[in-house]
Amino acid sequence: MIEPPPIGDFQAEVGLVNKRTGDAALFTADHNKERNGQIGLVDRDGTIPGRTGDGQAVRSASGSSIECCLRHGSGHQFCSAGRGAGHDARGRLCGFNFTDNQVEDQESYNENCIWQDGKIQLLPPVKFAFNPADYLQPWTVRDTRGRVDLTFRPEVVRSVDVNALVIRSNYRAPFGAFSGRIRPEGGEEASVDGYFGMCENFYLRT
Repeated sequence: MIEPPPIGDFQAEVGLVNKRTGDAALFTADHNKERNGQIGLVDRDGTIPGRTGDGQAVRSASGSSIECCLRHGSGHQFCSAGRGAGHDARGRLCGFNFTDNQVEDQESYNENCIWQDGKIQLLPPVKFAFNPADYLQPWTVRDTRGRVDLTFRPEVVRSVDVNALVIRSNYRAPFGAFSGRIRPEGGEEASVDGYFGMCENFYLRT
């Protein structure tokens, strides 16, 4: 079984801006020895409506799965991910983050969560379904418990390919809109209606 190894200090940010609606959100990841892993969602006005605590609310720090691939993996590695944000009918910021990779114990080590009304809720492992021959076709993100059921409709795709003798990588990052529903355990069901976001599919051969 692949277990994420200890990782060092790091910070990362991913910003999403929908130029048509003006909606904007900043996904942040922060890890150090004192705070352990934290991930957060920042609204366009700078407030932080939801953030994980001391590592108990998030099962693995963002980036641990990547370092797991780099330190333990050889041959073929993959990762699919998706994140989106928008405002619900009451004007509250709602955001979500999902990943799927070759870490075997996805129940214990994943980065799946939703931010609602200033609170973060954990979500179960998910699977991404998409057409690798045409990334502009709709994607789906679903779990096996009926708590996550999303459709992602891409509008544009960013591509990066590297072929350097013994190393080959393919990266696709479509941007578009999510629709569907997310039902966190102990929280209210989120109706996702055209939330702006992005998905990623990364493949590495070493």
